[in-house]
Amino acid sequence: MHPSPLLPRHLLRRGLLAAALLGLALAPAHASASLLPEASLDKPNASGEWPLGWARARHVSWESEAGNFFLRLNSPAPGTHVNLYHRADLPPGTTGLDLSFRARVTDLMVGAEKWYDARVIVNFRDAANKVIPVPRVPFFNRDTEGWQTVVHQISVPAGAVSVEVIPSLFRVAGGTFDIDDLSLKPVIARP
Repeated sequence: MHPSPLLPRHLLRRGLLAAALLGLALAPAHASASLLPEASLDKPNASGEWPLGWARARHVSWESEAGNFFLRLNSPAPGTHVNLYHRADLPPGTTGLDLSFRARVTDLMVGAEKWYDARVIVNFRDAANKVIPVPRVPFFNRDTEGWQTVVHQISVPAGAVSVEVIPSLFRVAGGTFDIDDLSLKPVIARP
């Protein structure tokens, strides 16, 4: 930075610092840590047979392609609900969530209703453990052409204290839903 001929250097530095701090104070803070377990799904748990931090689920396998690990949800029969489940407490002051993941959907046949598809369900829970559903969630009602990156922003409803993230083959007639790099980062309001 070159000194300004109109302002002494120390005032210019203070002004830039004040402007930067004001900008930070007005913007929401994005927490760096995901509320979900290890997002890349590459690190094994102690047994080495499942990704670190994730609970096992029926009809879900831990797969690898070219050294990249991911989870595969596979429909065993029409109408079966196949899902992964993770619940996390919301940090104080959380006003939003940034959900991101990579997805690949193959051989998908939607179920009896049009919303019986591949989706990532997100629900909130209040202090009484009552479910507060999110009205719009990422979904797939047809095959993808390879891996797709999904970024989805979610507003946290009043009274929510925890969040559930549930990647699902929701009562589909058939198909496979691969998911990787699953992250859920809180957006926290600055005081």
